Amino acid sequence: MHSLLDSEPIKYKVGDVDIEINHTHENKLRILKMQMDNWAHNSAYRNMSLDSMTGRRYDEDVKRVEKLFGMLKASVVKNLTKYEMREMNILFKRYGGTRKKK
Repeated sequence: MHSLLDSEPIKYKVGDVDIEINHTHENKLRILKMQMDNWAHNSAYRNMSLDSMTGRRYDEDVKRVEKLFGMLKASVVKNLTKYEMREMNILFKRYGGTRKKK
């Protein structure tokens, strides 16, 4: 049986840093959180008001990621559902995330 943990690592670029992780959902959420933090600290969004529409959406997205990450850390769930993973992929792209090509 093929195990995701035994397969090739995934490579991401967050800011100026290249990161290589295995396929666990916890690691993927870490990358998403790093990408969101990097986006928020970018010069174009640094002075973003949390009262703006973009600021509110960012705040809601951060809370969602933290909730999912907390569930994984507390072993409430072992893996995210297919729907949650799609949601995380959408967030990753929304905040400028890219997966590195080999």
